[in-house]
Amino acid sequence: MKKKLSIGIAFIIVISFFLISCSKSEEVSVIMQKEPELIKEEKEGSDLLAWMVYWDAENGKNELLNSKGINKVCYFAAYFNESNQLILPDEIDELKKKINLDKNQNELIEYLTIVNDKVLSNGKSSLKDQNLLEELLKNETTRNQHIDDIISLAKANGYEGLEIDYERIRKNYDLWALFIDFIIELNARCENEGLKLRIVLEPTTPFDKAEFPEGPEYVMMCYNLHGTHNDPGPKADFEFIENLIKDMKTIQGDKNFALATGGFDWSSDGKVTALTEEQAFSLLNESGSNVQRDAGSGSLNYKYSDKSDILHEVWFADDITLNGWIKTIEENGTFGISIWRLGGNVNISTIV
Repeated sequence: MKKKLSIGIAFIIVISFFLISCSKSEEVSVIMQKEPELIKEEKEGSDLLAWMVYWDAENGKNELLNSKGINKVCYFAAYFNESNQLILPDEIDELKKKINLDKNQNELIEYLTIVNDKVLSNGKSSLKDQNLLEELLKNETTRNQHIDDIISLAKANGYEGLEIDYERIRKNYDLWALFIDFIIELNARCENEGLKLRIVLEPTTPFDKAEFPEGPEYVMMCYNLHGTHNDPGPKADFEFIENLIKDMKTIQGDKNFALATGGFDWSSDGKVTALTEEQAFSLLNESGSNVQRDAGSGSLNYKYSDKSDILHEVWFADDITLNGWIKTIEENGTFGISIWRLGGNVNISTIV
């Protein structure tokens, strides 16, 4: 599971970025000047949500407070222990309290995200656990108990909505059928309880076999085109996003498209490391490499060799990348936008 950044590391990253602005300013500024049409001014009143994660709570909070355009936030995330009991991390509870003190609650709709991750007593994790979902959703009785648990958790902690992020169902069509039943039942309960509901879907969702009910807001993850599972490249490109918009046409009701900040570092020895935007710029500064912007995705990329002479290739998104992706979505209709995630970004306010 992702590790929580220390304050010291976060400080070093921020300092590194400011050094970049001096040593790499000519290269990066030239790239930015090539595509001025993609840069947006900050706008208020937009349907823009961002995720806050418990392992980078302080940085995420600071970015949220400096971004007027974000009117919704998902706190990521409640997970499960080995007894299939819901756990809300203390960091999330503390983060929510701090934000509520610093930001007018009337300006922000707050969701609690539930994920199908298990954290075991020995410290190990089972992420995106399909067996967990089969246990929770196997019949009406277990589903009702699960619904009771998540609604109680959300209401007890002052959330206005729930987000269900259950992943890696893949080609388990029996589980998809149970998941659809769960959505129908959960949506009815949320309506009775006055809670909003979001359902996160992966790009591999079998829309030809799963008929999603109207009611919740459905959120398509427009990322993972490239990542730890394959060769170097952008998290998304324009064609990928347009195809996902087409896939979502079968969905009735509110639709939302999620975009991811940051990127990955692929090394020639096979290791792949996730990077925030700040970390990607810091590596760029240290390596002295030349950065390029990919025409098909708007993403930045560069190569460098480390101290062990191992070749690396980095692809990542900056604010221009994200604004280009948002422009592609807006050209195809009126949809909500979600940003994964706050923390580790350089110019988040220019995205909104």
